Amino acid sequence: MSDERKENLRTFLGVLEETNLVGEEGQQQEDDDADTITYIPPINPNIVPQTKARLDLVSRDLNAVVTWLEREMSTISTKTVECVDVHASYVDDVCLSADELIKSTYSLMSKTSGLQKHLTKVEVMSSHLKSINKYLERLDATLLKPPSK
Repeated sequence: MSDERKENLRTFLGVLEETNLVGEEGQQQEDDDADTITYIPPINPNIVPQTKARLDLVSRDLNAVVTWLEREMSTISTKTVECVDVHASYVDDVCLSADELIKSTYSLMSKTSGLQKHLTKVEVMSSHLKSINKYLERLDATLLKPPSK
């Protein structure tokens, strides 16, 4: 047996001993004269069922976690869609309100301009009324004045 193969087998057996997969009686024995391994250690017969049982537990736990994640991701997706829909609805409402406000503002500006034109006429009439009022006051003053003797 080659030295490299012996070294690999010793390393493997050392790992098995450290992990308690091989008992104390499974130590490697060398035949110095023949340069071969004369004893192969026994493998723990319980290792396969124990490993299978642990893998089954891990599998169940992993399935539970994946199921939970699927449910949570579905919930998150649903909530995200609802939020986007609500946001889109509010954006539409705000845009409609802004359009209505802009139209109302232009309408108000148009009415203000028309009112200003009419107020100019009212100002002219006001000045005419003031001058008529002055003439009436003079006439009153003249008529109410006692005749001079």
